[in-house]
Amino acid sequence: MLRILTPATLAAAMLAVWPAGLASAAESAWSQTPHARMRLVDGGTAPDGARLAGVEIVLSPGFKTYWRDPGESGVPPVFDWSASGNLKAAEALFPAPSRFDDPAGFYNGYKGGVVLPVKVTAANPAEPVALAVKLDYAVCEKICIPVRGEAQLTLPPAAAATNPAVSAALARVPVRQAPRRPGDLTIGEAGWEGVKALKVTASVPDAESKAELFVEGPSGWFFGKAERQPSLSPVQGGAGRPVAFTLPVEPPADASGRVTLRLTLVAGARAIESELPLDAPAKAP
Repeated sequence: MLRILTPATLAAAMLAVWPAGLASAAESAWSQTPHARMRLVDGGTAPDGARLAGVEIVLSPGFKTYWRDPGESGVPPVFDWSASGNLKAAEALFPAPSRFDDPAGFYNGYKGGVVLPVKVTAANPAEPVALAVKLDYAVCEKICIPVRGEAQLTLPPAAAATNPAVSAALARVPVRQAPRRPGDLTIGEAGWEGVKALKVTASVPDAESKAELFVEGPSGWFFGKAERQPSLSPVQGGAGRPVAFTLPVEPPADASGRVTLRLTLVAGARAIESELPLDAPAKAP
């Protein structure tokens, strides 16, 4: 007789053959690759009640890895959770990145390593989640090396104590907020300057001497490095120092209609992100 496995029985079956010691561990074994190692950790519970795990990556000195939008070169990390049991969804979150320049251009990422928080939703919340990930990512010094890490970790239904490293990484994930929200860190307006450039206004805390803007668009769009200039125009809702960013844009040849941009503004230890809809830039006649 054919037996149909429900999510709960599938999780129980996976737990029965899971490597010894992982069912109650707070972290998986390390997955070693050239110049990097990766593991899963139990992240406890987020302030909003979500069950958390973390993907921890440690890099050799001088090496870096990429953010979800890598910049001019490189590839973003790619997650495969398909071997997991009792898993409805896994959402990887990205702490605010840094921007690095080298002779080949610029890229966005993390130096030395990073912890990526993961929001985990169980198919059956009363049962453990047998979490398994295959992670394809790149480690870079002067050249980039593609690597794959694999890790497994069982998350019990009742969260363990909060993991300080995951909590610290979660605090660095940009906060979603509407454009022009009042405050000293605010994203204002965005507009095209011709067909090949974008200008974004913002306000940043007066004491913050550096700020970075990262812009993402739909597939096929490329946004270059944002250059910051002082601005004399106050930002609606902005209580900090007004600034402006301009950056080159390469839209797809067939770009038309409405496009939604995802903007991330990083100032010191704080970061926010907003979505702004714009009409695609008009093509030259």
